[in-house]
Amino acid sequence: MANLQLSSLRSIILGFFRHYRTPLIALIVVAVLAMFVSQKHAEVARIGVTIRSANPIWIGLALATNVLVVASAGLSYRIVLGKLGHTQPWAWLANLHLKRHLVGTVTPVGGPASIYVFVRTLGSRGIDSSDALFAAAIRSLSGYCAFMLLLAPVLLLTRPAWYIMAAGAGLLLLLGSLATFMLLLLRESSNPAWLVGRLHPKLHGFVLNARSHKLRPRDFLVPFSLAVVHNLLGVLTLYLCLLAVGYQGALTTAIVGYAIGNLFTMVAPVFAGIGIVELTMAVALQHLGVPVAAAIAATLLFRFADLWFPFLLGLITHASQVEPVRRVALQAPAMTAAIAGLLVLSLPFISGPLPDSIYIPDAVAPTLAVVAGAWLLLLSYALWFRKPVAQLATYGSMVTGIPILAFQAPAFLDLSMALLLWPAG
Repeated sequence: MANLQLSSLRSIILGFFRHYRTPLIALIVVAVLAMFVSQKHAEVARIGVTIRSANPIWIGLALATNVLVVASAGLSYRIVLGKLGHTQPWAWLANLHLKRHLVGTVTPVGGPASIYVFVRTLGSRGIDSSDALFAAAIRSLSGYCAFMLLLAPVLLLTRPAWYIMAAGAGLLLLLGSLATFMLLLLRESSNPAWLVGRLHPKLHGFVLNARSHKLRPRDFLVPFSLAVVHNLLGVLTLYLCLLAVGYQGALTTAIVGYAIGNLFTMVAPVFAGIGIVELTMAVALQHLGVPVAAAIAATLLFRFADLWFPFLLGLITHASQVEPVRRVALQAPAMTAAIAGLLVLSLPFISGPLPDSIYIPDAVAPTLAVVAGAWLLLLSYALWFRKPVAQLATYGSMVTGIPILAFQAPAFLDLSMALLLWPAG
């Protein structure tokens, strides 16, 4: 009886954790963060100052580097699918990669969910699920092998903590086994009947389909090379983030920090390693001589560029394919013109006298504001209903407005700041 009650209690607890695992994990992360903030007021303040004073040029270059990462992913998919006899547009595959990234970030264990989205999306374009899975497997394995090419010398030369060495050794053993297994299955000459005969029928069909493409080792060279480029761009992103927070150390610092952080992304893939990756990367950078505030700030900037920036891009591209959002986007010019017209009409009532740098008499300014505001509202109406005159009127407004803005840019900036600060009093 006692055993039955214990088993029932255990099933209830496990069911509770399975059902509420997402908010529980989020609660744990928030609790740890709150403890850190409560105990490290001075360090948190220094981190905030470091991030706010980060060089925006280096941050912009880090974001641009991750655009190249997305582009290389699309190119890799295009090449792999081309080897399997399917030609797809590069830009569409880059968007598909962003969609995979989006799904993989918001789901607890993102890998299987993102692969499911990848297979279903390719299936909508007539690509067999076996080929889609095979393409995902080739690119994933190429990426893992390329990362191990970077991680192995880092572990050997830096001799990090034992748990990092254990994680790296375990990952290396796992990937080596997977690569060997895949090569054995794809080589028709080896024909391990003892192995193929024990496979599940669906997996057996996948193997036969993969073998039918008769891929050779050199066919994996280009995907592997692009995966190497992907990892080098990741190292460059971290290096740019370190430069952004004022640390100008050697490139090897970024190599080691990226390798250890990315290692824990693979070892702990729950919610893209959020929390674990930041901690391990920041600690690794600190041990390499980066000041604590700079190490944490650079890590947070890197994670934004590497994880959240592609997430936002994926969110935008996915939202743009939703019909209501597309309908709203079509009317965005009309809505923008209407908002601008209302703001211009309200200027005489909320902005006060014009700055001295604007060469318009104060007596004439209200009339000009009414005329310009009315014009923008009429333009908004024409754009909303797609009147033929709307396009011509828009171009005419641009031709008239650009020279004025060019000569009066500082003055209009002063006026804009005054308008923005007006609600604050």
